[in-house]
Amino acid sequence: MLRSAEERRALSGIHISRESPSISHILFADDTMIFCRATLEEAKVVMNILREYEAVSGQMINIKCSISSSPRTGGRMRGDILVVLGMKEVRDQDKYLGLPSHIGRTKKEIFPYIVGRVEERPRGWKGKLLSQAGKEILIKSVLSAIPNYVMNCFKLPLGIIDNLNSSMEIGQIRTAKRVFI
Repeated sequence: MLRSAEERRALSGIHISRESPSISHILFADDTMIFCRATLEEAKVVMNILREYEAVSGQMINIKCSISSSPRTGGRMRGDILVVLGMKEVRDQDKYLGLPSHIGRTKKEIFPYIVGRVEERPRGWKGKLLSQAGKEILIKSVLSAIPNYVMNCFKLPLGIIDNLNSSMEIGQIRTAKRVFI
């Protein structure tokens, strides 16, 4: 339905480069990202397609959990589009699957929360009576898993990686060895 609307030129996708084909939607698990121009006409086309999908498939789309993003569109037009779509707007601090939904040019400002989580986690372990080996296993299994998902999705800045490595030094939890990411 989305591709058909794009072929009829009722919906405009995005282009990664001048020579690339346009992308009108991306499907991920049970989520869909739809790309179009920030106009009332295209917002209405998207809503009509979503309603038609509901009627044909028998599935309901949870509009209340849906979000819209259009950073370069003026405030009034953006508000009108949100009303047509019945969705809330993405804020800079919002997250999708645990990751920031907006990432600007500098990643140094976005990913320090990972370092904070790695530093915070062992504080609860201090009261546990663990052997040296037990502490090392906890650190290797739990702390190294925290940044793992983010590092699969993004290339972290070297400064963040250095902070993670220094935070994972077992010296902070009073042991002798170090664990590196």
